[in-house]
Amino acid sequence: MNIGLFFDPQWAPCSLLVIQVDEKGQPVMNPYEFNDISVLVQTDYEHPGLASTFGWKGETGVEDIPEATAWLFDHASYLPSRQPAELIVDDPGYFIS
Repeated sequence: MNIGLFFDPQWAPCSLLVIQVDEKGQPVMNPYEFNDISVLVQTDYEHPGLASTFGWKGETGVEDIPEATAWLFDHASYLPSRQPAELIVDDPGYFIS
């Protein structure tokens, strides 16, 4: 299963969504209607781990939260736009297959 990283300020301001996507980066279902295909990430402490899932090369300690948060919001796409191919990754465990 693939996942993508999205940001929609109207639906979840200051939060990110990890969403199940197909190989082209399209959500597999409408994430606004089917909550089981998305995970809301809103805690800054989760940002370094999430960023490293999508390719960030920084450390994952508390002191790295601002850098990881900036990286995530710079790389997140806006729903419902297509997810950039470089940010489609295999699900490391956000969803149960």
